[in-house]
Amino acid sequence: MIAEIVNFILLAGIIQGGLFIFVTFTMRKKIEKPVVYLNLVVLFLSLNNLQAYLIEKGLIFDNNFLRNFHVPWYFFILPSFYAFTINFLGLADKVKSYFRITTIIFCIELIIWTGLILYFTPGREDIVNTFDHSVELINACYSIYFFYLIIKIIFNPGKFAISELYYQDVLWLRKFVYMGFLVIFLWLSFIAVNLNLDADNNFIKYPLQISSSVLLYYLGYRGFIKFSINQNRLQLRSLIQAQESSRLNNSVYQFGGKQEEKLQEIDRFMKEKKPFLNPLYSLDNLAGDIGISSNYTSQIINQMAGKHFADYINEFRVAEAKKYLKNEEFQDYTVVAIGLECGFNSKSSFYSAFKKYTGETPSSFRNKNL
Repeated sequence: MIAEIVNFILLAGIIQGGLFIFVTFTMRKKIEKPVVYLNLVVLFLSLNNLQAYLIEKGLIFDNNFLRNFHVPWYFFILPSFYAFTINFLGLADKVKSYFRITTIIFCIELIIWTGLILYFTPGREDIVNTFDHSVELINACYSIYFFYLIIKIIFNPGKFAISELYYQDVLWLRKFVYMGFLVIFLWLSFIAVNLNLDADNNFIKYPLQISSSVLLYYLGYRGFIKFSINQNRLQLRSLIQAQESSRLNNSVYQFGGKQEEKLQEIDRFMKEKKPFLNPLYSLDNLAGDIGISSNYTSQIINQMAGKHFADYINEFRVAEAKKYLKNEEFQDYTVVAIGLECGFNSKSSFYSAFKKYTGETPSSFRNKNL
């Protein structure tokens, strides 16, 4: 019963993977590198699961030896995800993808497998089993190395000078790394159990197949959506910058005088320089820009504006978003992309702040004003 459920999940995932690849390649006029590598992750996982499904159902290879022959499609999964990560985060010119050497190693393994098939002598299955276990252990170590490279990038973004555009994507990718630890642990446990040929490995194999399928197919969906939003934001950013370039100037702000005057000057600074577009802009950043202490800046905003800094800065972001949501020139850009470009760090924070200050959702506001 459990085996049938797992096989159904594998088959459903294979179909979903095929549809994902078909849709992403047919709906886009230009296929960017991150999309290619993301689809490769889904493709190799789908091929690996398809092979496992066919063997489990006895649909390929009748004799026992040939049933042990398998193409190690899983070997490509983490290297492909690593290549997706560096291209997705704009690091392709700074770090190597190692995809070529991965392909070479993969081909060498296939050649050796083919040689064993062609020159196999009945009664020497031990040779095949030894090679199979050795290859899987080597592939696991190779994949763990790429997992380490991914961790190094997304947990130390400052070292790689990742753009603020991708800051939230780093946080999103970290969640998958946490879940990836579970999959790696199950995979290593599966290899260890397989060293004992008489052991029942189903108690490890089934959770491994289910967890890796769910994790990576969801990754495919999330990765494609995130990449599409970022592309939308880059186009939107270019248009906004073109419009703003004629308005921006190099004014030098002199902050002094009474608190009322300081607040007016801070307001003017915020409206003209728009530092709130940076989702990481903080009270300390503002204090540094205007040349007074953080405590005094907070006091001015609290007492004279009657609100906390978070509310103060979010009002500017909402006002900026409203300007673009009711402008027909920006109607082709998604609501989420506009919110993120206006300084919000997530869809939920954008929707929450927008409704707080306008009483309606961004989508509703756009529909009423276009």
